[in-house]
Amino acid sequence: MLQFFADEIANYLVDVTINGCTVQTSQMRIITSTEEDQLFKQGVTIYPNPVKDILNVQVSNAALGELQIRIINAAGSIIIDKTVQKSSFDAEYKFYLSEYKSGVYLIEVTSEKGKSVKRIIKD
Repeated sequence: MLQFFADEIANYLVDVTINGCTVQTSQMRIITSTEEDQLFKQGVTIYPNPVKDILNVQVSNAALGELQIRIINAAGSIIIDKTVQKSSFDAEYKFYLSEYKSGVYLIEVTSEKGKSVKRIIKD
């Protein structure tokens, strides 16, 4: 067994050599977690889930300033990319999803304090 400890957020590749044959893994993004990051994640709430039309993103934490909110489809394409200014402890943002197909999506909420990634189901 091989162990690797990542100490920073970065993209990593792994070379595996067996009997003289080397194969390189695809690139992986490793994200480390901090206590501040965990507090940020706990303050992000997504509802309703599953969603039909309007998705509410509530951010209740001390992270003030710029937030980037992205919604990503199952193919990995960013379908919504919005930057907002959060100026109070509690903030709520609405996203209109009625034009998008049913399926599984990811929502990423990122600030300088951390990043939260959650799965949503679009009916």
